Amino acid sequence: SDYLSQAWKLLNAPLCIKCHSVGGREVKITNPQEDIRGPDLEYAANRLRPDWLLAWIFKPAWITPYTSMPQNFTKTKMQFEGLLGGDGQAQVIAVRDALINYHRLMEEYGKTVYDPEAAAASATGAGGD
Repeated sequence: SDYLSQAWKLLNAPLCIKCHSVGGREVKITNPQEDIRGPDLEYAANRLRPDWLLAWIFKPAWITPYTSMPQNFTKTKMQFEGLLGGDGQAQVIAVRDALINYHRLMEEYGKTVYDPEAAAASATGAGGD
């Protein structure tokens, strides 16, 4: 798949959707005692600069030390190996690009939920047939 479709999948993966409304879906809190909600990401491109977004996604504590937003991507931490080769730095840039192109990607791909386990199982199943 192309770069922006992978970026859209990253933005719609469990790391983001567990706290943020993305792609027209509201956050579903499963444990009311851990009700941490980030902002709806639909308007991030209208409100935030791309360079700021990149720093925030890479390491939120650099900007706001007391934030509840975790550092989800690092240069060495593998996230979603099936997307962008699992390269954390490339994935940070892709998430930023998905946010900047949010409305275009929403029109093109619509509501998406990326399940990395299902993607890995289908890739394994497809290769074994």
